[in-house]
Amino acid sequence: LMFILKMLASSGESVENIKYATFFTLFQPENIIAWDAGALICVAVLFAGAIALFAGAIMVFCRKDFGV
Repeated sequence: LMFILKMLASSGESVENIKYATFFTLFQPENIIAWDAGALICVAVLFAGAIALFAGAIMVFCRKDFGV
């Protein structure tokens, strides 16, 4: 979904703001290498999102009844 949104944002000016709805805008490798403060905040946001999604996946998996 994120890749499709990025492609859609590249297709024209009327939908250009869609690019801010993806996590690709938070990942800026050249700024991370330069230790830019804004890029490090973006990395922290990505890390927090990954932890939240991982914790959510663990909770969903633990609720599953495998019938064993």
